[in-house]
Amino acid sequence: MGQTPGFAAGSWIARQAPRPARLVKYKESRHLMKLAILTIGDELLNGDLADTNTAAIAGRLMDNSLPVHEAATVGDREEEIVTSLQRLARLNDVVIATGGLGPTEDDRTARAAARAFERTLSLNSKALEQIRDRFRSWQREMHPRNEKQALLPGITSMSQVQRKSWTCCCRCT
Repeated sequence: MGQTPGFAAGSWIARQAPRPARLVKYKESRHLMKLAILTIGDELLNGDLADTNTAAIAGRLMDNSLPVHEAATVGDREEEIVTSLQRLARLNDVVIATGGLGPTEDDRTARAAARAFERTLSLNSKALEQIRDRFRSWQREMHPRNEKQALLPGITSMSQVQRKSWTCCCRCT
């Protein structure tokens, strides 16, 4: 038996114009890893918000010769998120989840990921400091409910992706 696929959660808010080199890179790349993107949120399913994250993430991956194998969207119901994460993890090596990571009650992605991969949520001090830094840069006081955004399942690494965005990676083995 191989390792259980990894799970990545986060959000990129970057837009890039298509690059001609992508097609060449895609044709030359060896598809050693299967990647999936899961976008989460009722607003994506009811038409209130367009899903721009899938295109942005897929584009950044493709720039690195990592084609996306599958993309899916689910609403904010925790059980659907759990089921989708488990299904995608069975079929892919890496799952990137975006959405449902905010401070409100309908943001259930971290809790669902913990359930899906039988992990506990714990407060990640690096994530919390990055969230606090963001509020300081806005010159705003952070509401205590924003600490929820630093509750992460089974974190092995975390990195600042951009000045305005962060992502965390969980290896669920």
